[in-house]
Amino acid sequence: MLKRVCFVLAVLMVHSSASACSDLNGDAEVNFADFLIFINDFGKTVTCAHAEKVQLVIQNQFNDAVWDTSRNAEGVLTITITKNVSLPPPPLPPPPPPVTDDSAEGDRRALIDLYNATNGDEWVRYAPNWGSDKPLSEWYGVTTDTSGRVDTLKLDIPLSRGRLSESLGNLTNLKYLEIGYIPRSALSGPIPESLGNLSQLEVLDLDRNDLRGSIPESLGNLSQLKVLNLNRNDLKGPIPSTLGNLINLTNLDLSGNFLSGSIPESLGNLSQLKILNLEINLDLSGAIPSTLGNLSQLETLSLGGLLLSGSIPESLGNLANLRTLWLSKNELSGPIPESLGNLLNLTYLFLDNNKLSGSIPESLGNLANLRSLWLGENELSGPIPESLGNLLSLERLSLRSNQLSGPVPESLTKLTNLRALLLSGNPDLCWPASQNLETWSLNFSEKDLSKLPRCP
Repeated sequence: MLKRVCFVLAVLMVHSSASACSDLNGDAEVNFADFLIFINDFGKTVTCAHAEKVQLVIQNQFNDAVWDTSRNAEGVLTITITKNVSLPPPPLPPPPPPVTDDSAEGDRRALIDLYNATNGDEWVRYAPNWGSDKPLSEWYGVTTDTSGRVDTLKLDIPLSRGRLSESLGNLTNLKYLEIGYIPRSALSGPIPESLGNLSQLEVLDLDRNDLRGSIPESLGNLSQLKVLNLNRNDLKGPIPSTLGNLINLTNLDLSGNFLSGSIPESLGNLSQLKILNLEINLDLSGAIPSTLGNLSQLETLSLGGLLLSGSIPESLGNLANLRTLWLSKNELSGPIPESLGNLLNLTYLFLDNNKLSGSIPESLGNLANLRSLWLGENELSGPIPESLGNLLSLERLSLRSNQLSGPVPESLTKLTNLRALLLSGNPDLCWPASQNLETWSLNFSEKDLSKLPRCP
């Protein structure tokens, strides 16, 4: 994504003063780092005897920028710079601990470490041959490749409380790692940094445990990873921006944790992503990155139950393959973007329990595949658009607790699949005296129409 940045610097061509520019007087060389101090003087008049040096820095460091200079009668030099700045790539993750035992026998030792770290004597009855001398391919949940190296580890059993061992990072041929159990396993402690060594890994699934601590930045090294599932743990801290390096990722699920901070813009680099689920992380805040509009393969975007604020980016209208958009229970404000009417494959649209304002866009009537439309508990105003009558697949419609006004449109009677209609809590909305509407409303299993006043 491109951001437009404009710096306006006023530099007075006289003697030095106490401004930030004063350090550039004399014969000192001006470099880019020096130039950045001018940002602190934005909107002020600063004095500098070497504005020409500053101009040279601009030319060297912003050679693709559009910039102008002018000087007034008092000798004040104004430099205006307009530069297109590309979204910086996410930082490279720190290197994981080195592999110390990269062999088939090392794989056996790594699995024994896991067995010991999770009280294997208590769960081995669910997992035949663990801890034995038998070939690893005969251990429950383990498969090996032709060289005898472990390539799959899938333990869907009730493990005793324990921790993941750092030596799992020695399983360098591993492609599939899943440790979890329905209803819940009991792994605790941190996710080992050493998992960043698993350069062949395609699936990392550690959901429904009690894992704690932060998500290691080293997971950004897993360039072959397609699925990262860490949902329903006790993870805290930020989402590492290094996850933006996982360009083969198709499924990212970090929901149901205690993650905090903002959603990294770098997630917009995940061009193969189909599912992005960050829901119910009650301390995730900030704006929805407009870079998420780059995820052209995305089918599910779940950001409900967070503390997101600001407006819904227009760029989300670029997600042509999107089927589910869940932004409920945030603090989003501003209008519903007209661009959401471009999401012709959308089946579920949940924007309820926010602070959205303005009118309901007519463009939502384009969403012919929509089955649920939830816009309740906002600050929306104006009439219900006639175009909503085009949503012939719609089964559930909630517009309650807004500031909508006028009569309920008869066009809604075309929605013959509708089973739930919730309109209460709109004081200026009324129910027309229409036999068509009355007959149509008899089909609903869930409704609150009796609370609507009759239109005059």
